[in-house]
Amino acid sequence: MQQLRIDRGTDHFNLSYFEAKDSDKLLLISPATGVKKRLYTQFAEYMQQNGYSVLTWDWTGIGDNLHGDVKDSPVKMRDWAEKDLNSVIEYCQQNFSGQRLYLLGHSFGGQALGLVKQIAAIHAICTVATQHGYWKNWPKLKQAKLATLWFGLIPALTPLFGYFPSKKVGLGENLPKGVALQWASWGRHPHYINDYDGHRKMTQPIMAYSIEDDFFAPQTAVRALHHEYKNCTVKYRHIVPAELDMRAIGHFGFFQKIQCKPLWQEIVEFFDVQDAA
Repeated sequence: MQQLRIDRGTDHFNLSYFEAKDSDKLLLISPATGVKKRLYTQFAEYMQQNGYSVLTWDWTGIGDNLHGDVKDSPVKMRDWAEKDLNSVIEYCQQNFSGQRLYLLGHSFGGQALGLVKQIAAIHAICTVATQHGYWKNWPKLKQAKLATLWFGLIPALTPLFGYFPSKKVGLGENLPKGVALQWASWGRHPHYINDYDGHRKMTQPIMAYSIEDDFFAPQTAVRALHHEYKNCTVKYRHIVPAELDMRAIGHFGFFQKIQCKPLWQEIVEFFDVQDAA
């Protein structure tokens, strides 16, 4: 694994690069909210072993791309798409010319795609637990729990701390104020991101995974988001943990648990088919 850096004028952006020798295929792993890139290391190494070079990163204000105090980060959630992901794709076009680009988006990492100007450079896409975050897309018995996050915890705690203390409530890395408040605002709105023009212009093939025991991305919410990719051919794959002899997978286990390797192989095969097309 190598460490790369994108200089962006007033700031810089760090990436990790897993090189597959003599490969002309490069996979970008667009991460979930509040998740460090290390979550994806085992999966990235697996893809590397199967002929795909891989780039992973932390969003601005998270992990290796938190420069200074989280309270001082001016970033908003939309910036992760329009600035971070877009700059990664542009970097690939400049520094990995001739390589075919693929993308895996986890949760927000798959929601962001239509907000990215350079998204047409991506050849094929896989999403994992990528959902429309409006709280009423959840099953009725689970709506109150999500509504508490959007209407209560984030609006109350973020101004108090100057950032959202995700670690204190078991929701991953602490989030910059602008990220957290925009995220909650979207989650309260029936149209969530409320800007799907770019999503509707995309035409890439998509493999979309949902997971039965994933509270954060129920199947109803996953399908609601992918409905916005109107001109993409979407192949849905709903996973029940028992089919892999597992008790639970949840929102993060897809990338953490060795029992999920058959799913990783499905992704290799999906991308391979698109590569041959």
